[in-house]
Amino acid sequence: MNMRYIKYVAIIVAITLLLQINFKDIAAQTPPVTLTKPTTAEKAPNVDGFIQRWFILEPIAANGLTQSAVQELVKNEPFPNQFAVIPRDGDKVNVGGAELRWHAVDTLNYNVNLFHFARAQGKKTSDVLFWAVTIINSPREIRDVRLSIGSNAASVWWLNGQEVIGIYGDRQAVIDDGVSKRLTLKKGANVIRAAIVNGGGATDFCARLLDANDQPIRNITVSLGEVKAVPADDDTNLPAKSISTAISPVKLSPDWTEPFEPFKIAGNLYYVGSRGLANYLITTPKGHILINSDLEENVPLIRASVEKLGFKFTDIKILVISHGHWDHDAGSDTIKKLTGAKYMVMDADVSVVESGGKTDFQYGTDPTTFYTPTKVDRVLHDGDKIKLGGTSLVAHLTPGHTKGCTTWTMKVREAGKTYNAVIIGSPNVNPGYRLVNNTAYPQIAEDYEKTFRVLKALSCDIFLGAHGNYFGLEAKYARLKKEGFSVFIDPEGYKKYVADKEQEFRNELAKQKAALPK
Repeated sequence: MNMRYIKYVAIIVAITLLLQINFKDIAAQTPPVTLTKPTTAEKAPNVDGFIQRWFILEPIAANGLTQSAVQELVKNEPFPNQFAVIPRDGDKVNVGGAELRWHAVDTLNYNVNLFHFARAQGKKTSDVLFWAVTIINSPREIRDVRLSIGSNAASVWWLNGQEVIGIYGDRQAVIDDGVSKRLTLKKGANVIRAAIVNGGGATDFCARLLDANDQPIRNITVSLGEVKAVPADDDTNLPAKSISTAISPVKLSPDWTEPFEPFKIAGNLYYVGSRGLANYLITTPKGHILINSDLEENVPLIRASVEKLGFKFTDIKILVISHGHWDHDAGSDTIKKLTGAKYMVMDADVSVVESGGKTDFQYGTDPTTFYTPTKVDRVLHDGDKIKLGGTSLVAHLTPGHTKGCTTWTMKVREAGKTYNAVIIGSPNVNPGYRLVNNTAYPQIAEDYEKTFRVLKALSCDIFLGAHGNYFGLEAKYARLKKEGFSVFIDPEGYKKYVADKEQEFRNELAKQKAALPK
């Protein structure tokens, strides 16, 4: 063998070894460009109902895409309790001597790209089995639901421990490729579990829930928080098993995410909120203004309400809020992305909004109140006017509840008359608020005093607020069909509400002052 040939062989072997090392390093270091870590406690499905939050287990070596091969793979139980486990982010399992981790992920797309996921972990992408788990929180029992999925390649799916879908063979991830029989989504937590087997090349999956009319279900939330695990063929919920993620579950009032029939209040002012969280749509020929974005999981509800009234959600040009608390502004980033709306916030709440709640004087150390930071497009100041299509909305600084809490006023024309509408931000003194010696908000008591002076000076015909219970939403709505829009003309109710809240503030202030050391 001549020396030139030996030299070439040596060079080729060296290059091959270097490429193998470099490709391995690249695979281990390549970020999952379509996947991110969850930054909120709960997440709504996207506008088409696709579930975008999952626990994914690092891939397990596997072969075969036929029904018999896949069923054998998933039923061999490669790790303990695989059909009932609710993992935690970072949990480890041992499979065939290999230590694998569970990862909590959000996908930026409708589908979950398992190729990106595996490559980011430096793992194989071909001839592997992926396990995926997510928790669907439903505000009520929903019957005649169908789980609808697509996967590349074969996959098997379970809902609350019951196998409901199996698709097999080498296939692309086609939307609604596999659809279950009619199922019942329980009120509360429901566990979806999937096993996806890939032979080679790209691999991904998508999943959503369809209602009785085969329309995407969006008034649900997806979480990796506390759930009750449900074993196969057992309707009895077991004790909750905590799932520790970077964000603890936000404590929600049940009516915050409960749908409420949208309706016209008067003129170009409409109610598009939930039973507990108020949202208002102000329509104009040049586009619309939305007041409050609420929780991220409320965004599909708001959109559905806007569209049910006959308006386009994408025609929202301006988004404003009552104040920078998660129950009124956590969905702002999503709404901005969906509509392109300009986000306008009172100056003293801008820092809170753009930090995702982390600079709030009261809740800035509580991760359960954090949300996606959102860039503010226009900083508002006390008395500023927002004008669009002949409508003028006035921002009144009513601080205390937050430093930039905002009460909105506008004039509404109905039946040939003009009415003053007032949408109160919040005059509430929340549990735990320190009104004296508050180093994080030294002027809090003085700011509450300012708020009550402002509210008492406003001329109010139509009384509204950031929560429906401020102004008796449900009772007034029940009378709306018979009595018409006049049920919302309530200047005396407005005065009484403001007076009652001022008295509550003064009582709490006196109580805290009395408790000071003498």
